[in-house]
Amino acid sequence: MYIIKCVVGMAYRYKAEGEFDMSPKTTLEYIIPGPTRIRKHWDKTVKEWNVIETVSESSIVLQSVTKSAAWGLISSRDFVDLIRWGSNEESGLHYTCALGVDHPDCPETANFVRGWNHPCGMFCYPIDNGQRTKAIYTLHTELRGFLPVALVESQMASMLIETFTNLQAAIDAKLHIAS
Repeated sequence: MYIIKCVVGMAYRYKAEGEFDMSPKTTLEYIIPGPTRIRKHWDKTVKEWNVIETVSESSIVLQSVTKSAAWGLISSRDFVDLIRWGSNEESGLHYTCALGVDHPDCPETANFVRGWNHPCGMFCYPIDNGQRTKAIYTLHTELRGFLPVALVESQMASMLIETFTNLQAAIDAKLHIAS
C-alpha cells in the first residue's frame, strides 16, 4: 500500500492502493458504507452512520460521524454525502463513490464540525483472473475547523492505513454479517 497526498485550496487529496485476496464483487460488499452494511463492523474510524435518504437501490444520502482522532485533538466530524455504488461488468470494476451534499433533513448542528467531501471513492479492479482485487481509494476532504496542517496530514495518512488494515482483517476473518 502507498499513499499520495496533495493540497488543493483548503482540501487535501489522498490516494491509497492495496491488494486483497477476494474478488472485486465481494470486496465491494465489504466497502459500501452504511448502518446495515458489513463495513459498520470493521471500519473503526466511524462512530455512526445514518441514512438520510434512499435515492435508489444503489444510491443513498448518508451522514457519517467520525470518531475523534489524534488523542482528541481532532474532534468528531460529520459528513453528509451522496453515496453510489455499482459495477462495470465488462471491465470487472466495482466501485463506491461519494460527494458531499447539503440536505434539508440533516442540517449542521453544534455537536460536530461539518466536514466536506469532494468527489472520492474506492475502486476495485480484478487481478489474478478476478480472484483478487486491486483497490484504489481516493479521498478529497476538508475537515474544516482550525487544525494545524501537520496534524491533518499525519492523521489522514493514519486513517487511510487504518482503513486498509481493518478491511484486510475483516477479509481474513471472512466477516460475513447479515444486513
